[in-house]
Amino acid sequence: MPISIEEVRSLGDILTLNKWDLAFLNFPKAVSANLSSDDLNLRCYTASVPKRTNQKQEITIRGHKVLQPGDDDFGNQVTLVFFEDDAVKIRKFDELWAEAISALGTALKQKREEVKCDISLTRLNRQNEPVLRYIIRGCFREDAEEPELTGDPNAELDKYSIMISFDDFKREFLV
Repeated sequence: MPISIEEVRSLGDILTLNKWDLAFLNFPKAVSANLSSDDLNLRCYTASVPKRTNQKQEITIRGHKVLQPGDDDFGNQVTLVFFEDDAVKIRKFDELWAEAISALGTALKQKREEVKCDISLTRLNRQNEPVLRYIIRGCFREDAEEPELTGDPNAELDKYSIMISFDDFKREFLV
């Protein structure tokens, strides 16, 4: 059945993908960061959102196949992409975090609770009011990706990606 313009007008403001905030609820204890959660939020260009997928189970008995819900899988990884400026704060933070997890040369590792943190991603409406929050728990740095250097004067800005593994997350509806 076709929809009418009046039905479309009755919808609230549609959320955009460029209104959100990043916050480190606690920094990894082993990282004496020289930047704040606000510094990270200011420089964060994109962030992937955690998702929850149910792993179905297949049951076959005498040729009859049925499916049943299984355990949830959280994917357990998000990627944060940051703009980097000439203070290279993001790379310094990432290097401190990576060294705390496993030091180069000695492979000395800090205790798990020293290198993990919790992160919040908050979606905002067009009035910059929070409407949805992801609390991502048990986060630690897994990997980072450097952009490729080039001689092209029209190349993109420097974007530095940090892949973060996590234990679980919860989604909070704030409206």
